[in-house]
Amino acid sequence: MRQLVSCLVVVAGLCLSFSVASADASGGEIVLDIRDVAEDPAGTIRCGLYTNSSWLQPEDAVQWVDATYTDDGGAVCRFQGIESGTYGIGVFHDADDDHDMDSNLVGIPQEGICASNDPEGRMGPPDFEAAQFRHGGERTEVTCTMNY
Repeated sequence: MRQLVSCLVVVAGLCLSFSVASADASGGEIVLDIRDVAEDPAGTIRCGLYTNSSWLQPEDAVQWVDATYTDDGGAVCRFQGIESGTYGIGVFHDADDDHDMDSNLVGIPQEGICASNDPEGRMGPPDFEAAQFRHGGERTEVTCTMNY
């Protein structure tokens, strides 16, 4: 019986040390400041965090978050637990809350959009290289301006 109790104490100690180590290695925060959000916005602003290999592929985003509207006519997205690396953020204002970016027959977005660093996309979405930024693992702040 003593061996069983000793074994349980050792296992509990290992689990505790593993959870503390996991908490220390959980990554940092990326904060996106979104400017020029539509007045009296309806719906939800959705932000996707991407790596180069997954750029603007919604199903492959590292993380999706919904923005919080601010009093100054903007919004903020906060990505938590993000490891060091190179990322880009794609944003769309899902005015009808259908979880899809609406576009017309030729693919031009019909809802507000923006990307980190405000890159210009000519005849299509911007390249990852223009939207990318380096996250050092603690806290990184990035901006974009909504285009409607």
